[in-house]
Amino acid sequence: MGRCSELRKTEKLKKIQLLLNQKNLYEDQYEELLAVTGDWKSNYTDYLITEPINFVEELKRVPEADYELCTALLTMLVKEEIPENASDKTFVDHKGLLILERMNEILSVGVREDESGRYGLSCGIK
Repeated sequence: MGRCSELRKTEKLKKIQLLLNQKNLYEDQYEELLAVTGDWKSNYTDYLITEPINFVEELKRVPEADYELCTALLTMLVKEEIPENASDKTFVDHKGLLILERMNEILSVGVREDESGRYGLSCGIK
């Protein structure tokens, strides 16, 4: 992985962690995150396994999802109509939070925070 990719990873991680530290998250914050990180998936349906889209089945994949699938699922939450049996705000906020937590987990591998609160890659050098 090149240095640009590594810096990008830490930048994404910081943005995700800022959202995770907020008390209330809104759908537009997920959309903004995907836009500023370059992770908006206009082809998100290519990543999905159900047709018509079944939110419950798709979101069961979050615990094992890689970063790309997480961004596709988050895009799905922003773009698609929420199931009638779920409160729009509650459903999107809760499921979006689960996806953000998984994205944070994935990006945190190999990244450490220094004393100043900045992130860098842990390269095993002491």
